[in-house]
Amino acid sequence: ASTVKYGSPQEYPSLLIMSNFNVYILEITGPLSGQPANWLRKWEVHPILDLVHLQVGLRTQSISMEFDGSGASYTLLIRNPSKCKNFMQFFTDMVRELTPRSISKLESICFTRMDPHHKLWPLICEHPSADSPEDLRPTYLYVLAFLLQDGVPSPVSVLATSSTVHLLEEDHQWKKVMTEMDEPGPCEIPTKETQAISNISSVNLCHSAPHDVQLRFYQEVSRTESTWHLQMECAELVKAVVEWVQEPWKDMFGIPLKITLHQTLD
Repeated sequence: ASTVKYGSPQEYPSLLIMSNFNVYILEITGPLSGQPANWLRKWEVHPILDLVHLQVGLRTQSISMEFDGSGASYTLLIRNPSKCKNFMQFFTDMVRELTPRSISKLESICFTRMDPHHKLWPLICEHPSADSPEDLRPTYLYVLAFLLQDGVPSPVSVLATSSTVHLLEEDHQWKKVMTEMDEPGPCEIPTKETQAISNISSVNLCHSAPHDVQLRFYQEVSRTESTWHLQMECAELVKAVVEWVQEPWKDMFGIPLKITLHQTLD
C-alpha cells in the first residue's frame, strides 16, 4: 500500500503497524530484501487513543484516518477491494479491543458515498435531470490503478459510466473536519484524458502480467489513437474494467469487443 499525508499530495510506499498503544506508519525506502532496517524508515507514529475518524474510500480501495492532538490525517491507498475490506475489519476490531469505549476518542467510521456533494459527481451524471432525486444512486466503475508510460508507473483513477471512460489524476489528501479557511472553492476535476467507450478499438491482456490491461482507443473524427496501459493491484479489478466496457460496446456495435490475451504487452 501507499500513504498520502494531509498537507502533501505525494504518496509513499508504506507499511502500517499496530502495537498495543500506537499506530506506526513506516516508509518503504528500497527493495524488500535483507534486514527490514535497510528498507524501512519510521515515518509517523500516533497513539491509538488519538484516532478520531475512519473513512473508507470509493469502492473500498482506500482508508483514511484522522488523529486528535496533532490533527494529522492519512489516506492508505490499498487499491484492492478484498484486502481493503479485510484490513478495515481487522483494524476496527483491534481499535475497539485496545481502546475501551470509556476512553476512546473515535467519533466516526463511515464510507464515502457518490452523491451530489462528491467532487466526481459531475462526471457520473453526464446528463443530469433537474427533477432527479438527490439520493439517486448512479451506476459507475471506479478503480485505483497505475498508468504505465515507458515502463514508469504513475498513480491514476479510472472512472467509467455506461458511455465514457475517464482517466483521472486525483489528490488523495483527506481531512474529516475542514475549517472555513480550508474549505475549497469549486473543485477542479483532475481529468487527464476522457474517451468514449465506443472509441475502444481493442482490449489487450497479458498472460505474464495478469494485473495489467491495455485499452486502445481510436477516434474516427480526428483519426487519432491513444493507449492506456493500466496496472492494477489485483486481477479482480482487471476483470471489472474489462467486463464494464464489454457490454455497452457490444450494444453499440452488435458484435463482441475484441479482447486479446498476449504473452507480453508492448
